[in-house]
Amino acid sequence: MDKIKESNKQTEIEYFDILTPEGILTGETASRDYVHKNGLWHRSVHVWIYDERSKQILLQKRSLDKESYPGLLDVSSSGHVDAREDIIAAAIRETKEEVGILLNEKDLEFVNEQIQRTIDFENEFFTNEFNYIYLAQGEFDQGIIHFDREEIESVMWVSLEEMDNLFLNHLDDLSINWNEWSKIKEILNHN
Repeated sequence: MDKIKESNKQTEIEYFDILTPEGILTGETASRDYVHKNGLWHRSVHVWIYDERSKQILLQKRSLDKESYPGLLDVSSSGHVDAREDIIAAAIRETKEEVGILLNEKDLEFVNEQIQRTIDFENEFFTNEFNYIYLAQGEFDQGIIHFDREEIESVMWVSLEEMDNLFLNHLDDLSINWNEWSKIKEILNHN
């Protein structure tokens, strides 16, 4: 898979495929900064990790240095789909990069596709994303989570009840969409 990244003064510039508002690839790509400054439609992945032994979900607390939702609790792993990258490959890559868990395609259950729109006029940051949501259920070694400290401040495992409590009592601490959580919870409650 050919990842499109340019090296510019020791930093990588990410490029994303541009989509129509209906989610169709346009054949064009643009840099991350350009996409978010201009509110162009693009793709991202969300991966929820569920440990079947403890019946807990892995959450991450986003780094305070993140451009969007700094310091908030988020799904186990999330990130953009790079230009010309397969969505499943992006889910696997992001999970490995962010929390050190190596998944393969058969580990990922497709849950839903959702639209996410964020407007931040002050910082000229506009998000129009198609989020592809996956659930990975299995037995995970909770003591050995190697997370990217540039992306993530900390990780925690929570029960389904604790997750509900976060939505009821700590909504301002979350960057997680209630509809997304509801779909995940519905699947886990039927297992």
